[in-house]
Amino acid sequence: MVAPRTPTDTPTDDRGPARARRAGGKALTRGSRNAGSASIETLTARLLAATKVHNPQADLSAIERAVEMAVQAHGPQVRASGEPYVTHPIATAEILAELGMDPIAIVAGVLHDVPEDTEYALADIEERFGQEVAHLVDGVTKLSKFST
Repeated sequence: MVAPRTPTDTPTDDRGPARARRAGGKALTRGSRNAGSASIETLTARLLAATKVHNPQADLSAIERAVEMAVQAHGPQVRASGEPYVTHPIATAEILAELGMDPIAIVAGVLHDVPEDTEYALADIEERFGQEVAHLVDGVTKLSKFST
């Protein structure tokens, strides 16, 4: 069960919570699931291992490329805890992998914050990962508008 958002869970600035998030306000306080102080490499290894459990024949290269893109796109962004922001999307993708989702959904999980929180556009994701991944990322981005 997911806890309801409280005012301290939402990044804010003088433009309001949603604008702060889209404008790069990365003071998020909700921690990534099991991310703790694990390195990006450790989180990525866990993600790939979880993917292989449910999809043993999966080609993991797209997931690895998605992590590389997310790391590059989010760059120095950090969470309120001081962790790299990219730990959240990797942990999100790990949950999808544990649920048995296919690699396309897992790639979308890794990239779900890229068009909203970085300088990369949805078109960049489509160019690198295809229309299906871009469509999923776009859908998640639209869903986030309902939570604020």
